[in-house]
Amino acid sequence: MNKKKITRREFVSYAAAGTGTLLIGDFMGYTPIAEQANPLRQITLGKTGIKTTLLGMGTGYNGYNNSSSITRSGIAEKIIKYAYDKGIRFFDCADNYGTHTYTAKALKGIPRENYIINTKIMLNQKALSDPKISNANLIIDRFRKELNTDYIDIVQLHLMTSGSWTDEYKRQMDTLDSLKAKGIIRAHGASIHSLPAMEAAAASPWVDVIHVRINPFGASMDTPKPEAVTPVIEKLHK
Repeated sequence: MNKKKITRREFVSYAAAGTGTLLIGDFMGYTPIAEQANPLRQITLGKTGIKTTLLGMGTGYNGYNNSSSITRSGIAEKIIKYAYDKGIRFFDCADNYGTHTYTAKALKGIPRENYIINTKIMLNQKALSDPKISNANLIIDRFRKELNTDYIDIVQLHLMTSGSWTDEYKRQMDTLDSLKAKGIIRAHGASIHSLPAMEAAAASPWVDVIHVRINPFGASMDTPKPEAVTPVIEKLHK
């Protein structure tokens, strides 16, 4: 994987410039330019009613086998707490990152309504056929214990690559619907790792919140051309 290093100044300028493209329909034309460039401003995620900061913290850089770079280096709890202290209110976790317990410890004592937790369920094809492994009710119960919370703001199906994932994961999707109706989770969706999977998400009314990969350089994206991704993102915002 080719990675291009950029300066902090370049990162901030690209992030600000990309806001209008990623969030078309949410606040273009309604937010002053200076405020658009503020990464810590409050936004609403789609039609969920969930309000959080535009900039969030991902806990899964190089995440695999229930660990990530920040857990393997021993700084997870410290860096999550630092992010909160600096104004970030959105924290992206996943079972595969192994960051649930670190996130719970870092945010202990902070009123639950003051931050948003997004986490993800990762199931391979073998697990999908085994109800004992793929029971979303049991998985979310475990997640809540690990995160020390009564509810989880957003739960996503992790690493969707198939253009037919909405059919393949129908049972899990129905279970998450039920958990949402009970107030155990507030919203559901998917993290996307292919353009066909993204297009399937855009066509599905089930998706409340989606993770897509886009940056000005085409690095680590589902296609190396950002212009191929933006039309699908626009569909997701309609």
